[in-house]
Amino acid sequence: TAGTLHDKLMESGAELVIETVNGLLSKSLIPMDQTELIGDDLALKPAPKIFKPDCEIRWKNSTKKVYDFIRGLSPYPGAFTQIKLETGIIKTLKIFECKPSREIGPAGKFVIENEKFIIYTSNGALELTEVQLEGKKRMNAAEFIRGTTISSIV
Repeated sequence: TAGTLHDKLMESGAELVIETVNGLLSKSLIPMDQTELIGDDLALKPAPKIFKPDCEIRWKNSTKKVYDFIRGLSPYPGAFTQIKLETGIIKTLKIFECKPSREIGPAGKFVIENEKFIIYTSNGALELTEVQLEGKKRMNAAEFIRGTTISSIV
């Protein structure tokens, strides 16, 4: 996920900062303007901002695309979908972790069986493993389905 990648890069980045500072102090490194590293036809651009609507999962995409989308937004800001509870209330469900499943069904539909929560994509399915319902704590999917009755994915 983006979170685990962040943690790995933080450790190697800390080591690289020390190595770079020592290299600059010993004059074995020569500072270089980064704009010299790109070609004349390319321009550096800032990363686009991510807004809440950008984080909503589109279940009609492929399993790989949805899986990568969820991993890329985990843990923050978090990919989400809207679910309709048995009571008729629509809530946001953040998805932090999932894994591809061999199930096949109509995109956006779900199945809950044997304490597994599976949502179908255009060409397969994902088994949700760690989620957070709006207003609740983050939990594994088995805990979530024991305490929540879903009528549909909105």
